[in-house]
Amino acid sequence: MVKTKLKSSQKNFKFFSYFIFSCLIIFTLILIIFFIEQVYFLNNEISALKSGQKINYLSKASVINTKINNDRAIKEEKYFSLPESQQNFDDLSFKSSQDGSNFAYITRSDNNETLYINGKETASNEKISFIEFSSDGQRFAYGIKNNKKDQVVLDGQAGQVYDWIFMPYFFTPDNRYFVYKARKDEGDVIVFNNIESKAYDKIYSIFVTSNKKQLVFYARKALEIWKVTVNLDDLSFK
Repeated sequence: MVKTKLKSSQKNFKFFSYFIFSCLIIFTLILIIFFIEQVYFLNNEISALKSGQKINYLSKASVINTKINNDRAIKEEKYFSLPESQQNFDDLSFKSSQDGSNFAYITRSDNNETLYINGKETASNEKISFIEFSSDGQRFAYGIKNNKKDQVVLDGQAGQVYDWIFMPYFFTPDNRYFVYKARKDEGDVIVFNNIESKAYDKIYSIFVTSNKKQLVFYARKALEIWKVTVNLDDLSFK
């Protein structure tokens, strides 16, 4: 009886050993196949990068060639030459109108920033904080900072001085108004062409609606949140 049990145990042990050995072989084969696949994919990436192709990382099975025919798709033309008298342009800021008819750039020195519009020096201040063109290229606004105070210059006319001027600042879609958010002692205001809205404790998001007819912003006064809608077609100033 004991011998029979012993033989049965030995048989079970051999079967279990063969099973474990078989699993190890299968697992090893899977690792080898995975390693070969990764090496193959890596070689494809290196080859594609050397040939100027763009890799599609969403699918390892394909490499998409998006190399651009420069002669047909890209046109390069010299737009403007910076003056040779100014040698340091490493920190240059540049912006053009959407139609390319006007441009502006800012140069910086240790304690001063200078704004040029269409290559002509326009302003020099402690800091030029932003530059914006209207979509038709006919109007221009920029921000200046002096003595820790902010100010907007619109079409060459300086606006009021504020403690802070915040993003966003933009021309309305019809280019009639330049809009920005500012802070003064009484609170936050929205400014249209240098004319202020009423003051709120804080003004939050500001945007133009998808139909481009209204400007909307949210504001807080004491414990109340207000939604303010401005009909741009009806907006007028005395």
